[in-house]
Amino acid sequence: GFCLNRSFILEMNFTLCSLNVHRCQDGCLTPILLHQPDIICLQEISSGCDAFASIADQLYQKTRAKWHYSGISVDYGLGNAVFVNANVFDLVEKWDMILKESEPSRREQQTVGGYSGGWGSWEETRGAAGMRIVSKFEPQHEFVVCATHLDHQKEVTRIRQLQVLFSKITPQEQAVIVAGDFNSLRQADYTNAQWKEIARTREAASWEEPRTEVTELCTSSALQDALFAVHQCNQPSSTTSQVQGEAPDCTTEPKRQKLKNNDTVGNPAKHSTLCDEKITKGRFPLLHGPLGTSRFDTRVDYCWISEEMLALYQPTSISHCTVNLTDHNMVVVGFKLVGAAETG
Repeated sequence: GFCLNRSFILEMNFTLCSLNVHRCQDGCLTPILLHQPDIICLQEISSGCDAFASIADQLYQKTRAKWHYSGISVDYGLGNAVFVNANVFDLVEKWDMILKESEPSRREQQTVGGYSGGWGSWEETRGAAGMRIVSKFEPQHEFVVCATHLDHQKEVTRIRQLQVLFSKITPQEQAVIVAGDFNSLRQADYTNAQWKEIARTREAASWEEPRTEVTELCTSSALQDALFAVHQCNQPSSTTSQVQGEAPDCTTEPKRQKLKNNDTVGNPAKHSTLCDEKITKGRFPLLHGPLGTSRFDTRVDYCWISEEMLALYQPTSISHCTVNLTDHNMVVVGFKLVGAAETG
């Protein structure tokens, strides 16, 4: 176990892990803690407010550190929570919210109807949980960290959910980190051939066409994608300009999890280029792991950082790590205090 992230002591660094645990939160804690995180953002936590206290207790048992937490329980095991190491950060406030403009009645939630393009009456409820924290160490920077999980079917729904969230956290005005499963794509992640492949796959499965409005809303709201920010902050100018245009996927092909019916999750056709290590490494040389974070080898899990936050802490590393108990890869981002001295 550990009580304090050693890197934080040496350089005022901290590490954030974000993972859609697919209702397997208990079994996922061990692989998460291998990265010695100071902040943990979880999505798809099993229903029940007791789940959050149970996770915090397990974290204490495994790390011998107390963890602040904020969580929201919604239907279908789609809860979200943030856990913060109390040895590293003090809690200023915590909050949670349903990502709807108004709370639907139970009858409306149970009604099955056609999708109207807005808040369809049959849509799953989604939420967000967050907290405002302040570093225990000088300089005592204060910022907001939030976990969320947006709708999996319609981009128009995801946009409105995100707008509700942004009305709470106002990323244009304060230091903010928003991490989670956004169920949306960035076209800059892919080559033209890969994007066409994604479109063909979705059309064949009668899914919504690949959409990017959610990630565009994030970037237009003064948020930067950690994957791009890592390369911009740490790469030579020649490589940085390449990454700003299109983002790569990287390293080894992800492991394929097995469902109970023995169907392979996310096993692409042999001609698929989404898992091409050379393409990924060439475009995102600082990414550890595959570009894709979902079972379809597309990136839908993000860590978004506001400009105000980047003035305090810069992301220095990013990894997408396979966790066999869930169908998502974990996003691990290392942050360093701006102006912190380098150590040998």
